[in-house]
Amino acid sequence: MLGEWFGSRTDNSQLYLILGLVTGAIIGLISHFLIKLSLFVLGMAGGFVLSSFIIEQTGLDLKTIGELILMSISALFSGVFTVWLYRSLIIFFTSIIGTFLIYQATIHFFPPNSDNWSWILYVILLSLFIIVQASARKHHSDPIRKNERHRNR
Repeated sequence: MLGEWFGSRTDNSQLYLILGLVTGAIIGLISHFLIKLSLFVLGMAGGFVLSSFIIEQTGLDLKTIGELILMSISALFSGVFTVWLYRSLIIFFTSIIGTFLIYQATIHFFPPNSDNWSWILYVILLSLFIIVQASARKHHSDPIRKNERHRNR
């Protein structure tokens, strides 16, 4: 995204392709080795986007400094919350993504006007994915702590 932003400012499509690849590789390596920091930043970004969306949708008339304070507080809270509950969030979001992909691949096979009941199938699939991953989590070690132990050797 950073590469695209730079490229759009300079009107050079090759520049933002190269910058996107380079910055993506650097940030990917950093996030691999500093996973908790990466989760914190991801949570902060989500909290920032969520608070700006809420401000926009509700039409809150805050001054610029009030909006900035609200966004900063929600971003900080979301970052801490993400690090605290990362395992549950990973299970939840991978289940949602898996269910969405199945939905996109199968929805056109349902008969017309089946929208009233087909959502039940996807809710069942989502619940099943969450249950299976949660039960598998009990039998497997935490990948973040495993990675930290491996580096400390």
